[in-house]
Amino acid sequence: MTEGVEKLILEHLRALRDDLQTLRNETREQRTELRSRVNSVEERLTWSSAASPTSKAISASYMPGWTGSRCASNASNAGSS
Repeated sequence: MTEGVEKLILEHLRALRDDLQTLRNETREQRTELRSRVNSVEERLTWSSAASPTSKAISASYMPGWTGSRCASNASNAGSS
């Protein structure tokens, strides 16, 4: 009976290890997707900051209080011009 219990425990440990590996792979894929999406948003914000002062102010109005962003800092500079 001890051998059967050991086999059962090993089987469960293998299943847990496989599930953990699957979770790691899924997390890695999601992280890659999120990085891609963030890069896309950053590119759009960079483009927006290069646009006219009116566009900068409009872009900043969609992200109130977003300190540290190029868009918010450029919008405040555009307002003082």
